[in-house]
Amino acid sequence: MIRRRAPAVLTELQSVKHKCLNHGFTVIELVAVLVLIGILAVTSFSRWFGVSSFDSAATAADISTVARLAQRIAVFKPGNIITLEISSVAGIWQLAVMEDDGGSVSNLFQIDNNSGNTISIAGVTGPVTLSAANDLVVNYDDLGNISALLVGGVALGATVGVAISIGTDSPRLICISPVGFVHAGACV
Repeated sequence: MIRRRAPAVLTELQSVKHKCLNHGFTVIELVAVLVLIGILAVTSFSRWFGVSSFDSAATAADISTVARLAQRIAVFKPGNIITLEISSVAGIWQLAVMEDDGGSVSNLFQIDNNSGNTISIAGVTGPVTLSAANDLVVNYDDLGNISALLVGGVALGATVGVAISIGTDSPRLICISPVGFVHAGACV
């Protein structure tokens, strides 16, 4: 009886082994699925993340970087007037750190940003859109605090800092607090 069962068990095992070997995907099927997933990923990525959505983030990062640099230079060089200037020249935003040592004014650092974003300033008065006629000038004192704030040549109070809004569709907000600290988000 044992001998009769053994061949039956072996044939069942061989049958199960044979069935397991036949199940699976071929290389052609796997490549076809990967190609389809790639096509779907490319089309959905371009719809969700357009290049223009990154422009305001890049401009916000540029402004934050230059403002932090201006504050650090003001602390590093006491006695000199350090200024952050945001101006529009021929449709290009110029972000510059200027130094006035009492005898001459020099440009220490400048970034040209060609994003085409609108930049608005909110402070004590209502929002003001920066342009070739309306530039932003932030002066820092020896401790890195804001000592003067000018928009289009008009002095604003620096007691609440300056709120900068970049872009129109989904604007990015930056705040330069009265103590010169730059952070993302609205001024409190």
